[in-house]
This record gives sequence, structure tokens and C-alpha cells, in this order.
Amino acid sequence: MANPQPSRFVRLSQELLEALYRTNFTGPEWQVLMFIIRLTYGFSRKKVDLQIKHFSRGFGHEKRSVPGTKLDRRVIHRAVNNLLIKNVIIIEPNELCKTANYSLQKDYDSWHSTYEQKTSQMKDSRRLSQIKDSSVTNEGQKVPKTSQMKDTLYKKDMKDNDKQESGGVNNSQKLKATTLADHIYSNSNTGETITQIVDKIKTGQY
Repeated sequence: MANPQPSRFVRLSQELLEALYRTNFTGPEWQVLMFIIRLTYGFSRKKVDLQIKHFSRGFGHEKRSVPGTKLDRRVIHRAVNNLLIKNVIIIEPNELCKTANYSLQKDYDSWHSTYEQKTSQMKDSRRLSQIKDSSVTNEGQKVPKTSQMKDTLYKKDMKDNDKQESGGVNNSQKLKATTLADHIYSNSNTGETITQIVDKIKTGQY
């Protein structure tokens, strides 16, 4: 049965601790980050010289060793890269020993949370969808702008009139054709489609 005593502890400021739990990390990122904090703040130092294998196997000698995370090497690589991209950790390569100095970035205002970026993108996407939905009727059919509706119907009627000029069209039919756009505009909320209204005008129902 585990029974930890307060004789040994990690001296971490409350402000930094609060910044850590307010930031979104994946499970492996948390494990790698806690391992780095354990080997730095746990030994009252700012940085520690590590290899990737230490994150999995552990670090130190028999009398004073720190157990590793037991994570797969590929998972560790991914977690380290993500923490580096988020600017949560600082890595200083040591080419001579094929190791690197790992430390925690104390300036938590410079951390970049992937979760916050995704949340911001989702909010922008929702706003865009709401704007698009505002131009759609309850039946899911798009309602064109008034000016576009009037211009489209006017051009359509003018073409129909040109085709019917040779066959002879009476003045009442021409009048209906020229007032069609205004009628559609005034009745755009009746639920009728453009085709239905055009058919009614042709049959004399309007």
C-alpha cells in the first residue's frame, strides 16, 4: 500500500501550477511534461540533460532514480514535438553527447494551446454557418436577394415577351409580365415558389 510522505516534494509555484491545469494537454503530453518537471523542479534545477529513451525507461542511478513513463518511443517523440510546438518546453540540443537539455517554459503567456485554436476555429465556423442559414427558408430552399430576384424575373419576362411579339400578345399580358417582379417581391413570404407564382400569372389567377 502506497503511503507517500511530505519529506520530498517538487517545489513548483502555485501560479505556474494553475497555468498547467488550465491548459489542454493530451495524456502522453502530460506524462512527458510531468517527467521533465520532476527532473528539474524536483531536483531544484532549471534544466536536465536527457535522451528520448530516458522518458520511457527512467533516469538516474539506483539510489536516486526517477521512473520513466513507459510510453512507446514514437508516442514520446510525438508528445515532445507537440509540447515544443506549443512552446511549453524548451529544448537545447547537445550535439557532442547526442542529448538535449529539457526545461519548462515559465512564461505561460507564450504557450499555444491547440485546444484554444480549435475552439476559436469552431466558433468561426458556427458564425459562418449561421450567416448562411439566415438566407435559407424553413423548407431548406435558398431565398435570393430582392434585387437579384427582380432582375432575374424581369429578364425572363422580357425574353418571353420578345418571343411572343411575333404571335401577337395583348396589352394585359404585357402588363402582367412587367409587374411580375414587383408581385414576387411583395409576396416572397407567402411560401409559394417562383414557378407557382409564374404559372398563376399565366393562367390569370393574379
